[in-house]
Amino acid sequence: MASSIETRQFRMHSQLLYDVIRRQAGTLSKAILEGIMNMVDAGAKKGVVTLLPKRVVLEDNGQGFRSREEIEKWFEVFGQPHDKSEGKTYGTFRMGRGQMFAFGKNTWRTGKFSMEVDIKGRGLDYDLLDQSKAHKGCKIEIELYDQLMPSDMDSVIRDLEDWVKGCPMPVLLNDQRISNDPAKATWDTVTDEAYIKLKPTGGLSVYNLGVHVLTFPGYKYGTGGEVVSRQQVKVNFARNDIQADCPVWKVVRGVVDVRAATKVQGKKALNDNERQRLADRLLTGDLTPTDARQMRLITAATGRQYDMQVFHNTHQWPQVTNAPKGSRKADKLMKQKVAFVVANETLERFRVSTVRCLLDRFAAIEDRGHMDWGRIKVVDFKTLTKGMSDKFDVFTEDEYNPTERLWLLLMQHGIERIRCTDRKAAYRRLQIGTSSTAAGWTDGASYICVGRAFLKRQRCTMASYARVGRLLLHEMCHQSPDLEDHDHDQEFYEEFHDHADHIGNFVEAVMAYLPKACEKLKRKLTREQLGQMDLVAKADAAIAEFPHVAVRKP
Repeated sequence: MASSIETRQFRMHSQLLYDVIRRQAGTLSKAILEGIMNMVDAGAKKGVVTLLPKRVVLEDNGQGFRSREEIEKWFEVFGQPHDKSEGKTYGTFRMGRGQMFAFGKNTWRTGKFSMEVDIKGRGLDYDLLDQSKAHKGCKIEIELYDQLMPSDMDSVIRDLEDWVKGCPMPVLLNDQRISNDPAKATWDTVTDEAYIKLKPTGGLSVYNLGVHVLTFPGYKYGTGGEVVSRQQVKVNFARNDIQADCPVWKVVRGVVDVRAATKVQGKKALNDNERQRLADRLLTGDLTPTDARQMRLITAATGRQYDMQVFHNTHQWPQVTNAPKGSRKADKLMKQKVAFVVANETLERFRVSTVRCLLDRFAAIEDRGHMDWGRIKVVDFKTLTKGMSDKFDVFTEDEYNPTERLWLLLMQHGIERIRCTDRKAAYRRLQIGTSSTAAGWTDGASYICVGRAFLKRQRCTMASYARVGRLLLHEMCHQSPDLEDHDHDQEFYEEFHDHADHIGNFVEAVMAYLPKACEKLKRKLTREQLGQMDLVAKADAAIAEFPHVAVRKP
């Protein structure tokens, strides 16, 4: 007996449709965005959105639903395929209206009809009413299930201002226009596919015909900026990602890659996004080792950036290890030239777990083979720092030696030239202590401690005064304790940079105060100190010969 074959078709349970409606949009902002895209698809010349704590209203002057048949076919049936004759700009899945249903009771007025939807109260049932007076366009009123707090209102407004700013249709939100024609804006590059503007920081925001789809993290393409497509981008079901087979994005992505690479090529100061993208291109072969050799892609644990040639210099760095960025022990190893310490983030950048794997990866992509990567000595960080203490001790005044007493007086006088920079630089007590890993440290509020070993290396010269002033300014810029391993963020570097010129003021003040400080301690100026004073006096005398140059006095 022959077996029978029955062809059947998959079906969708009503619960799945209900879940799709309720869970399509994660935020009210995204639901409103869907409504705005529907306005464009309806051929509206203007869209108006009113956002209130308990209600949202979307209104346009598009064609709306013109007959009961259209409502039954396009409003009632989810997933109804689009016909090319409809001329939709964004419409693909005919599912977006469900996102508005999810956030409140909906009343749609269009033509001679009114549709009332309450997913939370009535499930998938809705009421269709005939109206005596026709409504031009479409008006959607959403009575929100959950009242919006002021912070929620602000979040929705910010989202929409960003997401629809390139929309081809004028969009008003609470009477304020939030969209502008991208054709009238200034762009770095304009192609048939997109408007493109790149910037070195932030993410790369992509807009499908002026409406936000997603923002790629900066490291993805090594650049930030904006891309507004001029042709429809193929997006996923949730409209928050681009399909891998999208032909428009393939072209645009290539242009972005080339433009970003051109901007980065030859730059000495790279940001983290650019560094990551260059590392990715090096690993994939898009960037040759020869081109990358002098690019600073290696972050040390001290936070400084180096090019790959740092590994070639075995005379300066006899061994290599790795540690978290900001490690005090790592800082000491590098200052003493014991080892080059790679920051762990460098290993992550090149997708390896150990320094040896990193060197092996460089060896595999080296195009000329003139470097023997295998001979570089890699040592475990714990082995190198065995016995190194992170202990911080502070001395009492009776433990200071005579030279330290002099330095303390000079620093106390000179720090006034640094302390008065701004409100952050409040009074901090100066102390002297000892640490095997730090030249100085602070609690970020009440004191700064300068290391005995650091002071011992300083002489009473202008160069030493500058080093001490730099250390004090460094610690003054720390607004929190730096006794443990710590990193320096952008704010710290900006603060230090903005006040670096005060180091010169510190040197002037210290040199002027030196004779009085020695007198207080009942000690005489040394020959070296007198020599430095002579240099300053000679410089002042020489400048005085030119009356048009003002002599700056401490």
